[in-house]
Amino acid sequence: MARKTLFAILSFVFLSFFITSSFCFAEDEVLRYSEIITKLESLKGEKIINKEASYDVVSGTGTPEYTDLQDQYHMTIKGKLTTGEGIVVNTLISSRSGRTKITILSPGSVPIKGYNAVLITSQDDVQKLKKGDRVSFKGRIGNKSNWRGVSLDIVGTFGLIKK
Repeated sequence: MARKTLFAILSFVFLSFFITSSFCFAEDEVLRYSEIITKLESLKGEKIINKEASYDVVSGTGTPEYTDLQDQYHMTIKGKLTTGEGIVVNTLISSRSGRTKITILSPGSVPIKGYNAVLITSQDDVQKLKKGDRVSFKGRIGNKSNWRGVSLDIVGTFGLIKK
């Protein structure tokens, strides 16, 4: 009886450690920013009617409920790690927060506003950046904006790509 109890306890401890370590030490999948922004652009304005909603398609009665596919995709990638590169459009230094917003035009779309990534960083060497510099960036995906084209906030770091 004691052997079975000891075996059960040791099995439980081993399984607990294995499950915990797989969550704690799992590597994040790194998503390519150009692919993300291309997909977001392709989903802009795409909606589907929820079948469970109280809306009769034939008679047109009731209120349809829609699922925005772009928002749905954004929620699946928000908080995940991404990496990309692009051209610096502008730098906006905040004296209040100590963080800098760098607007970047990355391959994948050409929005009217001129950029499709907003890198939020607290790096000191941001003063060296100039409009037109080529940078690489890595960080976590944040909020999405559809104002004059799709862009995402990325909280992370950048590196200057030498010409």
